[in-house]
Amino acid sequence: MTAGGRGWGAVRAVGWGLAALLAPTVPHLAGQVLIPGQGVSIDLVEDGAGALLATDIEILALPHGLSLRGPIEAVDPADGRVRVLGRWILVSPEVTRVVPERTALALSAFEIGEWVEIRLVDAGAQPWTARRVELYAKRTRTIEGTTGRVVRGPDGTILDVGGIPVKLSRATDVDEEAGGMFAELFGEMKADDMIGDDPGYRQVGHHLFFSGSVRPIARVERGFGLAAGADDIFSVGEPSIRLEGMAVLPEGMRLFAQGQIRSRYELYRSSDAHADDVANAPELQMRQLFLSAPSLAGAPLGVTVGKQRVRDTREFLFDEYLDGIRLYAYPLQPLVLEASFFTPVLPLRERYETWRDLLLQARWFPNDDWRAAVYALRRWDSDPERGRNVRYYGGSLEGEHDALRVWALGALLRGSDKGREQRAWAWDTGLALRARHLALQPGISLSLARGSGETAGGTEFRQSGYHDNSSRVWGLASFNHYGEALDPELTNLEVATASVGIRHGSRTSLDLVAHRYRLVQPTDELDTIGLDVADEPLTGESLDVGHGVDGILAVRDLLPGIHFTYKLGVFLSGHAFVDTADPAWLHKLELRIDF
Repeated sequence: MTAGGRGWGAVRAVGWGLAALLAPTVPHLAGQVLIPGQGVSIDLVEDGAGALLATDIEILALPHGLSLRGPIEAVDPADGRVRVLGRWILVSPEVTRVVPERTALALSAFEIGEWVEIRLVDAGAQPWTARRVELYAKRTRTIEGTTGRVVRGPDGTILDVGGIPVKLSRATDVDEEAGGMFAELFGEMKADDMIGDDPGYRQVGHHLFFSGSVRPIARVERGFGLAAGADDIFSVGEPSIRLEGMAVLPEGMRLFAQGQIRSRYELYRSSDAHADDVANAPELQMRQLFLSAPSLAGAPLGVTVGKQRVRDTREFLFDEYLDGIRLYAYPLQPLVLEASFFTPVLPLRERYETWRDLLLQARWFPNDDWRAAVYALRRWDSDPERGRNVRYYGGSLEGEHDALRVWALGALLRGSDKGREQRAWAWDTGLALRARHLALQPGISLSLARGSGETAGGTEFRQSGYHDNSSRVWGLASFNHYGEALDPELTNLEVATASVGIRHGSRTSLDLVAHRYRLVQPTDELDTIGLDVADEPLTGESLDVGHGVDGILAVRDLLPGIHFTYKLGVFLSGHAFVDTADPAWLHKLELRIDF
């Protein structure tokens, strides 16, 4: 064997060793969203070995008492029991009523094969005792209850529901209409959008869960100063280790913690690079530490308290880790009312130290594919120099139907910033189409976003400061809506975007995105962008800022638990710039290794 062959053999051995180590954390598809403490309704069939196999799972809004629906398999009049779904249940006249009413509760009146729904007194009590028996037309075998331990073994995934083991398969369909709403409101384990949802966690006992990831990231910037012929190259490495833990408490409450150690190390700087210096030192961050309760004393009221991730779907208003309390009321479900207050305790960014925000919001979740919202955000800023005391009023509508996805959002800005009155607006709208039935599932999207320039008696639009402007469309990886290289805030700017993409199953996607940038009003400034340009790089005459092109390649499970993303961004400056410039290039390589 040649040296090269031995080297490649060693690489493969290490790769498959990592795969074997990480494989236990990769669950079946249905198991990704099921954790203890969830109310579920499960449709069942019997497999060839007599075990119960889930075909459909509906996640309910709240934990649920145990009930079984199916044919009576056996009757034991002497002990007063019937057997349903393989379990003997005591049918006692003192605690049970039969619907419809029968003249006498004689077990001999129940016939084998007769369909019933039996609700139990207490899923943990022995012997199992019915509190209600209802005659039922022949339908689907069903269990309703609260999930217990989720066990993933060599024979598949087993879900415990009230002491009954239920097998899950890749064909099990999970309906998250109610569960999806609660996951969005109260947070979910390893919530992340770097490349789809994180796949798994490790379970300790019945109620503790842990997971983590290592994330080496490399970033190379070239020509970010927009100077023709300059030797302008800058690269930085951003490794991090992230750990999460969650405890599932009684009544569906959850205690969640997420910590991270991250660093930024300068790898190379050329003679003409103008990028800011990096710390070159590790930093410990507590990203999340919150307690959530999806109901209070059984009422349709919920609360989340602590440092938590706050985000909207397109991250136009929020994508940040904030200290605060969020209160939800959902008696009118699918309408959810929210009142949240955010105040800095251990802020992750220095500018947040003087901000306090009140968010009032009404959201509508008709199903897992559509949602709408209206909101008002009020900020108090104690910084005497900045004084960013502003108000945002806005709304959004987002949805998906078959091959079509649409979104529309808008915001009005009022208040004052540095003593100047704020009277501005912004909107972002678009649609995407995807041919799921074709090979590689090709998709396209078109969008237009616009943030106002100075209006009569006011200043140009500014986003909230908590925004990130990134999400996925049809691909696996999120990307910056307004361009990877320029990455602008939507202020005094119009961004027209078109993209095409392909997707190979659930593991690989490629997106190609093009942007056209135009000013709304002429100016010599270009604020809050990713480039390292001068304070006044524009002529103040032309509206043509330029064009951008992005490519985003994502591979999920390159090896089990190892995910890869490569992002290429190019910005070509337009006539609005004072000087003719070379293109700005961005290369970003992201790797995530789950454990």
